[in-house]
Amino acid sequence: MKKTYLKFIRRSNLSTQILSATLFLISGCAFLGLSDEVLLVNKTSTNFLKAEAFVLNEEYEKAIPFLDLTLKQNDSDYNTTLLLSARAYDQIGQPEKVILAANELLGKKIDAATELKIRSLFLKNLAKVGTDISDHLQKKLILNLTQKTSTVENVQNDGIYILESLKWSLDFSCDQFCVSEIYFLKEIQLQYLHIIEKDAVASEHAAETIKNTYEFFQSFLSKEHLNISFRKKIAVAILDSLNKLSSLQLAMPNQGSIRAAVAIQKIAPIEKNIESWLHQ
Repeated sequence: MKKTYLKFIRRSNLSTQILSATLFLISGCAFLGLSDEVLLVNKTSTNFLKAEAFVLNEEYEKAIPFLDLTLKQNDSDYNTTLLLSARAYDQIGQPEKVILAANELLGKKIDAATELKIRSLFLKNLAKVGTDISDHLQKKLILNLTQKTSTVENVQNDGIYILESLKWSLDFSCDQFCVSEIYFLKEIQLQYLHIIEKDAVASEHAAETIKNTYEFFQSFLSKEHLNISFRKKIAVAILDSLNKLSSLQLAMPNQGSIRAAVAIQKIAPIEKNIESWLHQ
């Protein structure tokens, strides 16, 4: 099914151009009879560029072989490749491999944006394998990252930075892990409420992201090819997550909670529709 809500990165002509240019360079080197050492360097670069291009174009299955080849080279692209691998394996439904990539990357020196991306993907896939994430260490570390007084380049309360870093983890499929994905949403949505509360500039974007995400999951209740019992589990999970969202908003002490209340009011029809669907 074609996904109906925001993606972290859309298909890019630039990615295709980079890939084409790299392939042209490799064929040119072979034609000119350059040394094997030069070709080895170029092949390493080509594997990474191919992997990156496929991930950016959301062709995750095609990206995997090139991600594996790049990791074997253990070069300067290694950390980025681990992050791309986590993204790819998350999207093709292999949570155990996401967890392995995340554990390895978190043992390395990485910037704050990368850390937030990989920790949120880590938490999401822990939920997929049945881990209780409601009080998990990764959830606490994500909260610490998003509440730092200084983020990238000493920017305070940079809600856009946080939203961009969390986008990959809010890219859902609602396949066999649909209920687990909603459970992850339930536990990560606090970060979005904090943005709505503290960052007037980014609040609308954060509120729209949450609303679109709930609408995405709600749309699966009308998919008649899905087993009715599975759809009921989705409905119950959504309602549970919405109840958690409301309780989080009520606990907000300052005027930012007014923005949060408005955001939740816009989501209220989703809750009513799901309750009606369950009792029909």
